[in-house]
Amino acid sequence: MFLRSPIILTLLLPVACKRPVSSESDVEMARGKLATGKEIFMPKVVSLTMPIGGNMAAYCSGVLVGPRQIITAAHCVDSAKEVIVERYERDLSKSSRKGIAWKQFPKFVENDLQTKRYMSALDVGVVVLDKPYPAPFMTLNPSVANSYSNAIYAGIGRSEGEQFDLKLRHAGNIQSNRVNHRGWGSVWISKGTAALCHGDSGGPLLTQAGELLGVQSASSYLETGKRKMCGDAFASNHADVYAHLDWIVCTFKGWGAPLPGFEKFTCNSNK
Repeated sequence: MFLRSPIILTLLLPVACKRPVSSESDVEMARGKLATGKEIFMPKVVSLTMPIGGNMAAYCSGVLVGPRQIITAAHCVDSAKEVIVERYERDLSKSSRKGIAWKQFPKFVENDLQTKRYMSALDVGVVVLDKPYPAPFMTLNPSVANSYSNAIYAGIGRSEGEQFDLKLRHAGNIQSNRVNHRGWGSVWISKGTAALCHGDSGGPLLTQAGELLGVQSASSYLETGKRKMCGDAFASNHADVYAHLDWIVCTFKGWGAPLPGFEKFTCNSNK
């Protein structure tokens, strides 16, 4: 949604552009360190490509939570017939998989939080791959859902130069989490941190210890000059994956890809 002011609130839509070319310098950008000194490498954060015809494609980010399981934003895959997943290793070598996507439509609706077609609270989607990846994966840990005050985003955005931008994006303080049980939260971004780019949608929100909290949805940022692919974000909304844990686990199970650690989870078909 575009507002009549320099402040813009928008979904980080999957950006359509020519396929970018990676550079050697991206290797170091992929090796961000958390405040604890723990490294978070790109094998857990993946690039999603949704072909849209010809040489064009839409791009997003996602987080690998199992050998065939990816969590991303629903608005990334809402019309995707096919998802091509690329995983980058520490040396920036990459391997591809194909997947099918499913998006989240929970029962509750909060129109007051709506931004464009999706609310941040509803903006959860999953992708099931045709063949598995080896470890490492991001682990789902529901006990961390309400035990944090600041967080970090990771994403594979697309800049105007059409280069891969592989890095931890920015850190900020959580301002709200599960407000009225809506399953979303806001992060105030520290001044001077990296810009937020289209294509970061669906990337993970992490604790300082590297544990998964949510996925990137909508962002507010200051527009400077003509509209660009990246903006200096000052606030960002995410969907809390643990608010939708039942749906995530049971959707993976229904597609024949039980989520590691949740194989014995009981799914209620009436949910």
